[in-house]
Amino acid sequence: MKSKTTKTRKGETTRRSTTRAGATTSVATTRHKMARVAPTAERGAPAAPASTDDTVATAAQTARPTKGANILALIKRPEGATMTELMGASGWQRHSIRGFLSVAAKKHGFTITSAKNAAGERVYRAVAMAVSEARG
Repeated sequence: MKSKTTKTRKGETTRRSTTRAGATTSVATTRHKMARVAPTAERGAPAAPASTDDTVATAAQTARPTKGANILALIKRPEGATMTELMGASGWQRHSIRGFLSVAAKKHGFTITSAKNAAGERVYRAVAMAVSEARG
């Protein structure tokens, strides 16, 4: 017996089995898409109380800082940040951080300096760019 599976436009799969003589012996149809589950309020659960305008938070207020923002905050500190600190804060690899720093310096209008500290680690710092440098 041979089986042939075909898909329809609505996400259904049809399987047809044929015998050696060529007669179709069975047809089965299954749906692969899950049925939509109604939100809690539609299922009869009590709705949340209406909030006042003072308690409504915008997306910007509730959003957590991005990995890039964390890196920028670290290198803007007076003491700067080592590559190890940047990797720990972002979870990125060294080459990704170096690429981010090269673009961020141009995009945000500051210069990034790097120097080795007493322990031999490279420390990155953000320095504000002079007005004549920024235009030029």
